[in-house]
Amino acid sequence: MAENRILLIGDAGRATTPNMGQGAAMALEDAAWLSSHLQQKNIPETFSRFEQARLDRVNWVVKRSWQFGKMGQLENRWACGLRITIMRSVPTRASEKTLHTLYEVSF
Repeated sequence: MAENRILLIGDAGRATTPNMGQGAAMALEDAAWLSSHLQQKNIPETFSRFEQARLDRVNWVVKRSWQFGKMGQLENRWACGLRITIMRSVPTRASEKTLHTLYEVSF
């Protein structure tokens, strides 16, 4: 979240649920992006480009974290059983794709 020459990064700028443990990781990614792009003199423009560059990835993490949290907080016995069955039936390839997306960061 940027406003003129002020930029909030990590959870300060776009908090996510703790279900994936990615709050600090996203702050580190933000810092890495900024360190490689802040050489330009126009800081507000750089901050605007930062928001555009990071938006899709951040939204992906926030959405997945929320989804995992909703699944993990089920209390109904039948719903929990269904969740377990579904999680066991997820193909390894699908899980690996999610992990690849999570851990593959590019600037």
